[in-house]
Amino acid sequence: KKIWHYVALGDACAEMNLERRPLLRLLQGLESNNDIVCKASEPLHRYLFTPEGLDVDPQKMVQFALERAKRSEEGAIARLSSLMSLADLTKGCIVRRLLQYFGEQLGRECGHCAVCKGCEFDVSALEWLDVDKADTVPIADEAIQSVLNRYPDFTPLQVARVLGSVMSPKLIQLRVRQSCPECGLYSHAGFSRIREAVGKFMQNFTPPQPAPAEDAADGSAKPAAKPAGRGRGQGRGQGEG
Repeated sequence: KKIWHYVALGDACAEMNLERRPLLRLLQGLESNNDIVCKASEPLHRYLFTPEGLDVDPQKMVQFALERAKRSEEGAIARLSSLMSLADLTKGCIVRRLLQYFGEQLGRECGHCAVCKGCEFDVSALEWLDVDKADTVPIADEAIQSVLNRYPDFTPLQVARVLGSVMSPKLIQLRVRQSCPECGLYSHAGFSRIREAVGKFMQNFTPPQPAPAEDAADGSAKPAAKPAGRGRGQGRGQGEG
């Protein structure tokens, strides 16, 4: 027996400080795994009113868009920081903090997680939580060169996307994650820093020229074959006699 729940996307996005699209993707992912069934309860017409002056002042429109993007980014960073803090075993009961992350209050220690049982763990293993420290790792020229050797026509932005594992439709189509070992090599680093390193490297980068075809018999260079076709006065009578 199915139990139906009503989710108002607008209210849910506002409560969780999320954009509408990520929440829709989450629901669609659950539906594709047959975990839930999504149905529209009723048609809903949504009207948005632009703040006063945006329709006549381009500068105000730009500022409004920047502030909205900043709020969205700050919310995403805050959620990521909360999620990463769950891996810090020095902050108490894992179950209690995990439930608190999803909005539930246990009100006590669970008594059965590794922290509550007093299991020993290596504190040095938590160094990866220091994002600022991880972001100081230099972007190696060899990694950039390796990506360019594989994809010589890529732009600096595309190379940075590969190293940071920031996929685009074209990279997904090329199956970069499956075919390029350097994909995601610097996913822990700031994307702007990756772009800066790639841009500096590619200022002096010259794409390799394709080697001329060689004749198998004497090793001499062989000119590229011209497409077949008839010129004026040619082609007639060939193959006869």
